[in-house]
This record gives sequence, structure tokens and C-alpha cells, in this order.
Amino acid sequence: MSIHLRLIVEDRHGVLDRVTGLIRRNGLNISDISAGERGDGTSHINLRIKDKGTDIHILGKALAQLECVLSWEFCDDKTNLVREMLLFSIHNKDYKEERFPGVQLIEQCGDIMFFAYIAPPSDIDILLSANKELFCDYSRGGSQGVKKEGGGNK
Repeated sequence: MSIHLRLIVEDRHGVLDRVTGLIRRNGLNISDISAGERGDGTSHINLRIKDKGTDIHILGKALAQLECVLSWEFCDDKTNLVREMLLFSIHNKDYKEERFPGVQLIEQCGDIMFFAYIAPPSDIDILLSANKELFCDYSRGGSQGVKKEGGGNK
């Protein structure tokens, strides 16, 4: 089980280090992280943390006390749309369309096909566990979350 957090932070040097340091000091493991500029002097940080019975509100209060964190929110399916991207390659002979619903062919080179799959992280887990042995290579991108409506917490 994982906890997904989305933070809006000041876009300045050392912010990612402060956020990940706080999570480390609380004994938590980050299983996935992505970050990017928003173009308005702020950045977003999306985190997936392995849940060890963590009280999300205690962690949120600690994050909110960092002066660089402008807002944070727990990303669940009710309040956020959370997606992750999987890029993978597979030999033509191993590809069966029914095994890979929802994947998009992005390139073909010789007998290798390259695909992208954008889905909730749990669906990525399912696709990987069922088909990983067929992949020539794969790369799992960071989870991204956007609010369905409303605002974050501070």
C-alpha cells in the first residue's frame, strides 16, 4: 500500500532536499518521486511513499512547517486524478493485443515494438506483474496527480 502526496513548493535551490530529508527523518521510504516547474515561481513534487501505518496528517503538518512548502495534499481517487507512465519494448512475436489493453504503440524498429501506457499506478503494477518477462526493456515514470476540484492544505 502506498500514500500519494502532491506538494506545491517554492521553486528554489534545496527544496527537494528539505522535503525528502523530512520524509527520511520520519523513517519513511519514497518509492516514487517526480518534480517539475510550474512556470510561476513554484514547482510541484509528487511522492509515493510506502505506507507503514503513517498518519498522513502528522506528516502533512510537518511538511507544512517547511517554509518552502506552499501547499500539500493527500492524493486519493476521490479528490485527485493520479496517473503514471510505463514505457516498454517487446518483440513483435510476443505482442498480443488482448494482453495489453490501453497501451499505445509509439514506435516500431525492426522486430521491436515500443509502447506507452498511462494508467493509475495499481494498473501499471498489474500489467508489469503479468507481462514483465516478455519485455525487452521498460521504464516506469513518476506518478503525477492533479486536483479534480478545490485546493490543497497548508
